[in-house]
Amino acid sequence: MTPKPTRTTRAGAPAREHIRRIERVRTGLERRRLDALLVYDRANTFYLTGLHCTLSYLLVTRREAILWVDGRYIEAARAVAGHCDV
Repeated sequence: MTPKPTRTTRAGAPAREHIRRIERVRTGLERRRLDALLVYDRANTFYLTGLHCTLSYLLVTRREAILWVDGRYIEAARAVAGHCDV
């Protein structure tokens, strides 16, 4: 059986790493009994999604991750952050 190729973000981190990071945020939300976390710092958004852009917001809830980006970055966001709703 041939192993499946791993999707990689432009930054080189495997997409599964970004998924794992968001799952850790969700665990923290549950532990603290919070409904959601809004991430607006570029460095933190990059850490969780793998997307470099000048304007983005990431809303992580217990069930989903929603990424809002400047219109110039929509295609890149869909390609890089496939684990988020864009």
